Amino acid sequence: MNESFNLKSAKFPKIMTELSHSNQFLKFFSVSALVMTLLTLFVLALTVDTPPIVLTLSETGQILATATTAKPEEHTRAAINRYLELRYRWAPSEVKKNLELAKAFILPKNRKSFESTASGVVKFAIEKGVTQKVYLSPLQVSLPQKTAIATGDRITSIQGLKAASDLKLEVSFESGPPTQDNPWGIYITKEREE
Repeated sequence: MNESFNLKSAKFPKIMTELSHSNQFLKFFSVSALVMTLLTLFVLALTVDTPPIVLTLSETGQILATATTAKPEEHTRAAINRYLELRYRWAPSEVKKNLELAKAFILPKNRKSFESTASGVVKFAIEKGVTQKVYLSPLQVSLPQKTAIATGDRITSIQGLKAASDLKLEVSFESGPPTQDNPWGIYITKEREE
């Protein structure tokens, strides 16, 4: 009775060992994915809570400082300075374009008068080769009277012959709807040169 027995190892414990080993890997992977998700949510919460960085640039590419809301006098001063720059600073090649842009600062009811004056200036500037530049002192703005007084120097060049003169201008204005060419919404109603 000596019989030999072949003992076979049970497969169930081996399968359980492999399964528990793979479960350990899955548990580790799940925990690391959870940690990464929580870290991402934390970084996202910090990023959403911080205000964005906004860089404002001028037309020349310079960084403009962050400004608070402009005072009405400064707002009006900026609009009138832009108008005076377009109206009184030009060369024969750009006089027509500048006066067209300045027309955005004139109310529609006053445009006919402005256009007739501007056409005379354009014709004279092109025929005689006139260049005009103005250098203004800071404007004196009076909001209650709706007037601004501009003083400065005017340099006019007619066919290369230059002449300098003082410029004193009283400008009356009104508020109106802002447009693309006139974002300030300040419109010139009358100019009186002294």
